[in-house]
Amino acid sequence: ASIALCGLVVASLAAFVVNLISREKYRLAQKVEEQTSELRYLVDHDTLTGVYNRRAFNQMFATVMEKNAPFSLVGFDIDKFKVINDKYGHAAGDAALMHVATIISEELNDGDFFARVGGDEFCILTYDTNEDILSAYVSRLIRRVSCSPVKFGRLSIDITLSAGAKPRAGESSEELMRAVDALMYSSKQAGRNCVSVGNCA
Repeated sequence: ASIALCGLVVASLAAFVVNLISREKYRLAQKVEEQTSELRYLVDHDTLTGVYNRRAFNQMFATVMEKNAPFSLVGFDIDKFKVINDKYGHAAGDAALMHVATIISEELNDGDFFARVGGDEFCILTYDTNEDILSAYVSRLIRRVSCSPVKFGRLSIDITLSAGAKPRAGESSEELMRAVDALMYSSKQAGRNCVSVGNCA
């Protein structure tokens, strides 16, 4: 009876230890999966705004170029962003970036790809290629931002955007980027807070 009891105790202890080991392995596996998912997110997302970063944009841009499907490239930046940083501090500039990213993300068309590509510059890949529709779409985004000042402490900071947008018309990726940059500059020259749209030809 004593031997049987000892055997039962040993077996119970062994089962308990195995159960503990299994639970710990599962917990560690879950933690590794969570950390891996977090790393995957960080690789493709901007840490400040939470939108896609330059790396992810370059990959998506290359993909849509290879598919040769109709699309438009939109580029925009925050007007006088340096003034915001200089006048209110870099924390206010960060707040402005996050505010713009949030508003634009909420207003995007389904299927659009939105990324912060550097500093206060953002890009959108959209499948709207009609010039009038594209102009109306980007103008709506710009108006939405201009009507929503960023709150920073007791301050309310007005923000406007200048944008360039162009449907792809057979250009290379570099040519299309240069064209959109030139259109953004045209919007600055036109007084800011607007979009300049290139044609399909």
